[in-house]
Amino acid sequence: MPHYTDKQIQAANHCDIATFLYAHGEVLKKRGKQMLWEKHQVWIDGCRWYTHYESKGGYAVKFVMRYFALSFQDAIRELLGGMVSDCHTVEEIPKEQKELVLPTHHTDMDTVKDYLVRERGIDPIVVSHFAYAGTLYEDAKFHNCIFLGLDEDGIPKHCHRRSVCGSFKQTVAGSQAEYSFHHNGEDEWMFVFEAPIDMLAFISLHPEDWQSHSYVALCSVSERALLYRLKVNPNLKKVVLCLDNDEAGQNAGQRIRQQLYDLGYSKVKILTPQNKDWDEDLKICRREKHT
Repeated sequence: MPHYTDKQIQAANHCDIATFLYAHGEVLKKRGKQMLWEKHQVWIDGCRWYTHYESKGGYAVKFVMRYFALSFQDAIRELLGGMVSDCHTVEEIPKEQKELVLPTHHTDMDTVKDYLVRERGIDPIVVSHFAYAGTLYEDAKFHNCIFLGLDEDGIPKHCHRRSVCGSFKQTVAGSQAEYSFHHNGEDEWMFVFEAPIDMLAFISLHPEDWQSHSYVALCSVSERALLYRLKVNPNLKKVVLCLDNDEAGQNAGQRIRQQLYDLGYSKVKILTPQNKDWDEDLKICRREKHT
């Protein structure tokens, strides 16, 4: 394994990230004194980066590790261009996929159902559908909402948890992004969301024949889960991007739509909620019905 001195690590950390991205064929847009990497909605300022969507940031080494899936040693070597005199070449070893450990099931779903139906306004029939499908449950320790993404054999490959009190949400370590929380329909329509609750809210707002359509919650603004669903379901021809009504969501919508055009999908629409997201729209709609 390569060994780096503190001076080499510091040099790698202070490499200009924009220069690194340009060298890898990436596109950046200048926004004032900073650069925006729209592909992942990351702001670049010299050797520092930050994503408002996930409230995370840091220096160059952490950036390369995160967005180029490299180890600490390989990230340093990549940033320094491989020109490190006291490093030894080693055979590249494939990175192991971390095991996905699911939160323990609670004996019932009372807290989660109450939260989703009463507080978030989700149709109880929609909640029950995903509960019976085995992709929504309540965890025993913290009573979080657990949203699962299953592979083609029905095996959990992705887990996203959402607190019923407060704003905590997290994709569990070991999750594979392409299997993010979804529903497979039989027709040509695919609807795309940032968060699982927004997906359930949209279905609650538009319940007619909803099970015939396909839906996916990205649990981010990355297109990876969407592209995988399109790959495994060639029947999908019409895509509706239903991302949040904010800068990150709308920029991601424009970016993903262009990617789909480049892949040959001609029927791609951006559908924007009236408020910040679809759950806000749903809650307002519910209040108006009761006034």
